[in-house]
Amino acid sequence: MVVPAFIFAKLEPGWDFLDSLYYCFISLTTIGLGDYIPGDAPRQPMRPLYKICITAYLLLGLTFVMLLLHLYNDIPQLNLGLFLLRGSDLATGDPERMRLSGTGGVAPKYTQVRPTLNSLSLSLSLSLSLSLRRKENIFR
Repeated sequence: MVVPAFIFAKLEPGWDFLDSLYYCFISLTTIGLGDYIPGDAPRQPMRPLYKICITAYLLLGLTFVMLLLHLYNDIPQLNLGLFLLRGSDLATGDPERMRLSGTGGVAPKYTQVRPTLNSLSLSLSLSLSLSLRRKENIFR
């Protein structure tokens, strides 16, 4: 964000470094207030090419920012949301939030294996057939 701010400060008339940094931050975080618009000076040299370069910068910059946010979300040590919200979840005592955050100490229900009637009957029939085969082999 700093390097494009230096470039905008040099190319845009009337923008200093802080204005350019503000524009880069506002644009790449998708706030986009519209108070600074690059390439709108009346005598901007090579204006069409400049607008295309700004569009390419914004597309690549937005992609990079979204990738960075996704990376921060995927790495637990970098995800500040888990760290900041963990105390509030424990304070409220909401069991569903504690279960989903992993702080409740209970595994999610969908990972716990419970025997069903079909699995019990299958295992019973398999063990019965194995024991009958063993008995047949003994008597031969």
